Amino acid sequence: MQKELVICIIIVIAIIVGNTLTHNNTKSAVAEVSGNLQEVSTKILENEDSKQIENAISKSKEIWDKKYQTLAYYIEHDELEKVSEALIKAKSNISAEEYNTAIENIDSCIFLLQHIEEKDKFTLKNIF
Repeated sequence: MQKELVICIIIVIAIIVGNTLTHNNTKSAVAEVSGNLQEVSTKILENEDSKQIENAISKSKEIWDKKYQTLAYYIEHDELEKVSEALIKAKSNISAEEYNTAIENIDSCIFLLQHIEEKDKFTLKNIF
């Protein structure tokens, strides 16, 4: 009886620690990518040089590709692919200088990132 109780406690502690680590990683990844995307959106709204905007969206895409590798271990691939798709659409819109559509795709990407973070939280709403 006592062995089973110790094993159960160890398993619960492992789950809580694992969840905390993955959530912190998700939170930092979402904050970094969202911040870069906000910067791109700001550059578009301030009518900056198209080269600077393209460089900023390329930097955001590179950061996302790095974060994608670690997030793919524990987050549904469908959710991550939606973010990648919105980011690619925004990048192609910026290359075509369709800035209004690019801003829509950037906002969509930020929303999806926030959704991933919210979905990853350990809350009663997500458990039930």
